Amino acid sequence: MEIGWYLRFAKSDKIELTADPGAVPQIFYVLDIHPEWDVDIENVEDHVVAHYRRKEPVWSKTEAAGQE
Repeated sequence: MEIGWYLRFAKSDKIELTADPGAVPQIFYVLDIHPEWDVDIENVEDHVVAHYRRKEPVWSKTEAAGQE
């Protein structure tokens, strides 16, 4: 699971991913590499949902759509 690439090149201030509960340590580990993000974990039946969000938003909707 390579979350870091998604965080590094995200054109959004929020990313959501679904993972196996065994991946939770890696979900938190990536914050050591990308400290500008926070994460909340939600347990859903047999999986977890990680909600990453930037601590300081950097993208507006028009920038992300290429309509600067």
